[in-house]
Amino acid sequence: LQLYERCAGRRLSTSAPGQPSLSGDEQELVELLAGPDRDDPPLGSTAASPGLLRARRVALRSLRAMLRLTLEPIDLRPRLRLATT
Repeated sequence: LQLYERCAGRRLSTSAPGQPSLSGDEQELVELLAGPDRDDPPLGSTAASPGLLRARRVALRSLRAMLRLTLEPIDLRPRLRLATT
């Protein structure tokens, strides 16, 4: 979240307690995490800081990979290979 805030140049805006909808920042963060692996558009002040933009891109890709490993089902069935002769 600190990287997101540094890129935005401000604190993350959150919904009020008990509010069923997400804030604009929360929605954007969810979309960034759910998005495909691509070059995301700069956020806030990152246009002036290429290093920060690269760090955010790497962090997003890494987090997306961890989420996929955690949330997607894993096929643990043994795979049989049939020999063709």
